[in-house]
Amino acid sequence: MCILFNCITLGMYQPCADEVCTSSRCRLLEMFDDFIFAFFAIEMMIKTIAMGITGKGSYMSDSWNRLDCFIVFAGCRVIWNRHRYDFVDVARLKIPNK
Repeated sequence: MCILFNCITLGMYQPCADEVCTSSRCRLLEMFDDFIFAFFAIEMMIKTIAMGITGKGSYMSDSWNRLDCFIVFAGCRVIWNRHRYDFVDVARLKIPNK
């Protein structure tokens, strides 16, 4: 169900028109994207805790799970890059200029 919802939101995204995400539609899609990413990241964490990371019958022994892991780590990178400038701006406010 979450995969279908992700496909719908990806289809609604307009990369040429949404270069800088300022419209309410783009912000809403970005919020849904963050929710979907969190869902998949939590699913990955639960499965790695339940199955173990390596070994026979573990999370990484299944190729679909390795693909999911790659997608979650790629999503971490995308979210980090999206919010990186916010973190840098906050750090600049806290560091006094000399």
